[in-house]
Amino acid sequence: CPSGWSRYGSRCFIVYTHRLSMADAESNCVTHHGNLASIHNQGEQSFISGLIHKKFQRNEYAWIGLYDAIQ
Repeated sequence: CPSGWSRYGSRCFIVYTHRLSMADAESNCVTHHGNLASIHNQGEQSFISGLIHKKFQRNEYAWIGLYDAIQ
């Protein structure tokens, strides 16, 4: 993973703290060669939740990416 990112399995994650719309958040991720996080299992959810809680002193919301398999 690049410096400042955290690895979980074969994936790398980073939490940005500036407030953005969902579209701008996704664009920011793409700029950094990524996408909004998609959560594949409970362990990954706990890991990502922990990253978010480390960055914020109070409860905050974070954008994640989802995929509609029925599209």
